[in-house]
Amino acid sequence: MPVTSVIFKLTKQNPILSAQSILPMISPVYSLKFISLLTWLALFSILLAGCSAAIQTAQTVSTDESSPALFQVITQTGTSIPFTADKLKNLPTAQVTVQGKVEEGPKLLEVLQAAGIEDFKQVTISGSNGEITLSQQQVTEQIILDFTNRGTVKLAAVDIPKEGWIKDISLIEVE
Repeated sequence: MPVTSVIFKLTKQNPILSAQSILPMISPVYSLKFISLLTWLALFSILLAGCSAAIQTAQTVSTDESSPALFQVITQTGTSIPFTADKLKNLPTAQVTVQGKVEEGPKLLEVLQAAGIEDFKQVTISGSNGEITLSQQQVTEQIILDFTNRGTVKLAAVDIPKEGWIKDISLIEVE
């Protein structure tokens, strides 16, 4: 009778069988293979548990902010400054009305100032639907980073057509 049939019949009769109760019933060759398989399964389980613990530890280690960065501001020197929702909400907010809808969030100029940027030639804002580059003269008090219902921010401005607004901003590069 094949070994699988023996094990199947035994486990069907008594579903809680240990390796000690099965091993005497199968040949020594299969017995060694079974022990080897159990050893590999045990090692894999230990490895998997270790990886899981490492991932949990990595997730609990956080930066100075309590929430993940919505976007990064890259300064002229190449320094990357993360902006979280909390950091943005602590900045003064402004409102602009476009096509009868009020958009609200911090001014782009306030965000740049919070990043330590006082003077610049141009700013490139990148998001899920593309990018836009604005000269220093184009960055006015009427350009804001509006909070979306998805927990992201978008560029909103009176002077920029709505089709040109950048959604889900991920990067602001300053030159």
